[in-house]
Amino acid sequence: MAIKILKNLHATSLRHLREAGEGYGKHFLFTLNMAWEIGMTAIYLMLHGLIPGCHTRTASRRIEAIHRVLQQRVIRCVRNNGVHG
Repeated sequence: MAIKILKNLHATSLRHLREAGEGYGKHFLFTLNMAWEIGMTAIYLMLHGLIPGCHTRTASRRIEAIHRVLQQRVIRCVRNNGVHG
C-alpha cells in the first residue's frame, strides 16, 4: 500500500514539475521564496494588528506582489502546457 502511494506521489510530482516547466531545484527555490514572502507578510500583518499605525500598506502591497508573481506563473504554465498546475 505504501509503495503504491509513493509511486503515485512521485508520478504526480513529475507531472507537476513538467507542467510548471521547472526542475526540482528551481521549483523548490521558488516555493521556498514564496513561503518566506508569505511568512514575512504574516508578520507585518500581526505588527499592524498590534500597532495600527505601523505598516499601514506593507502587507497589502506584499500580497499584491505575491499575487502578481503567481498570476504570471499560471499564465506561463497555461501558455506552455494548456494546463494550470
